[in-house]
Amino acid sequence: MANHDQSYLYSRAHPTPAATPAGGSPVCGVVFFQSGLIKYQSWDSTLYLFEFEYQVPLVPWQLAAYLGTAAELILPIFVALGFLARPMTLALFVFNIVAVASYPLLWERGFDDHIMWGVILLVVSVWGPGWLNLDQRLTRDQKARLSGAAAESGRRAQISRRSPHRVRCVLYAS
Repeated sequence: MANHDQSYLYSRAHPTPAATPAGGSPVCGVVFFQSGLIKYQSWDSTLYLFEFEYQVPLVPWQLAAYLGTAAELILPIFVALGFLARPMTLALFVFNIVAVASYPLLWERGFDDHIMWGVILLVVSVWGPGWLNLDQRLTRDQKARLSGAAAESGRRAQISRRSPHRVRCVLYAS
């Protein structure tokens, strides 16, 4: 009993990594989404920045402007809701790295913020979004439906064992 109490106290004092990002990923989502809204609302300024300020590698500046703004508007919604959380946070993590690498002035101001967001996004992509996610809810509902279907097929199998001529009907119905 004492070991159980000690492990409980330890888990309360040191939360698991999977529980830590529950509040962090929506915050990251809001920050990136607001940045995307600013880019969308002042599109001429966005095009100017991508042409003359940002140095996005391997992509023409026009395409980078569209892709960057779309990523900042779409990916944070998935991250905040926890829908397809791991791949979307990984995509936003890569986007964050590209943003830091392509804007040299960011190293003077805002670099620490991008490190913090990157760590939060990396933790979510590795350990999952914690309890605050839509994936878990959808998976739980799907498992409930599957277990209900398995119970129904088990009932059919019991009926078929009683009368051998019903086996053929059960196999076709399943």
